[in-house]
Amino acid sequence: MFAEVGAQWLITPNLGLGATWSADVQAGAAHIERFSAAIGANEPERSKTKVNTLRGSLGVFGIRGTVYF
Repeated sequence: MFAEVGAQWLITPNLGLGATWSADVQAGAAHIERFSAAIGANEPERSKTKVNTLRGSLGVFGIRGTVYF
């Protein structure tokens, strides 16, 4: 999910200056299943792993200039 808030000030009819603030949040999950067989074993050995991730950034600030034609 991504969000951005900003404002722009028109200095002249063809030039604007602005600022933005943004936030970003990402989540994910992965399931990993492994099989390994030892020599002489009747059945392979199984292992399962679940990985959850959460990543985010807050307070990214940007300054923008815009030229209108």
